[in-house]
Amino acid sequence: MNCGRHQCGKHNCAEQEMAHLCNKKCMKRLPCGSHDCDQPCHSGDCKECTKTSIKKLSCDCGEEVRVQCGAITPECKKRCARVHACAHQVTHTCHNKETCPPCYAQVQRTCVGGHDTSTVYCYEDKITCNVMCGKPLPCGHKCQEEYHNGICKKECKQHCLIKCKNGSHNCVATCHYPHKCPSCKETFILKCKCGNKEQRALCSFVQSNGKTLQCGTGCTAQVHSTQPRRFVLFLKTTA
Repeated sequence: MNCGRHQCGKHNCAEQEMAHLCNKKCMKRLPCGSHDCDQPCHSGDCKECTKTSIKKLSCDCGEEVRVQCGAITPECKKRCARVHACAHQVTHTCHNKETCPPCYAQVQRTCVGGHDTSTVYCYEDKITCNVMCGKPLPCGHKCQEEYHNGICKKECKQHCLIKCKNGSHNCVATCHYPHKCPSCKETFILKCKCGNKEQRALCSFVQSNGKTLQCGTGCTAQVHSTQPRRFVLFLKTTA
């Protein structure tokens, strides 16, 4: 036949049939996968299936409707009928998402520390306030986060502030509990007892070498006449 798909099947066709025009049905399987094309034999793609599906399609609220074959689940305009965590009136429509939208009903709730009551949305179940937690941390500092339930964060970001071995400076490094403080980088102006010699030194140097400074060999101060030339230093912290 002229369609190139079907066979004539006759012998000695009449002259008017020599064109072999195909008048059979197409019968190709439609994209829906359930029905065949019942249009007259044609070239090119078949049209979309127009049959009514035997099965009913259900939306997420349970409503059923007969639809055209191949149609997707219809959009339902009814309110969502799922079971919700709260008892407030549902304001969203039926949907096929895994979870429902949050509830925006306004309610009164108390913060986790019991300090304050605020008007919030229903879905906000953990209310914080501006009150500092203040719970003691293992390092000795107090938790500076907003008041919260449960255990405080283990990592402390506050300054150490432990006194160095000389007792003159505070450690300004970030809290490093339970490790030792790093070497103190503050400086001293050290002087010998007679005052003829002075030297700038790191606090860590003084910790290791003591708080005395050898006086110069040319020093003739009276203080050296009765004692060795090793003198207690005056400690002066630089500004």
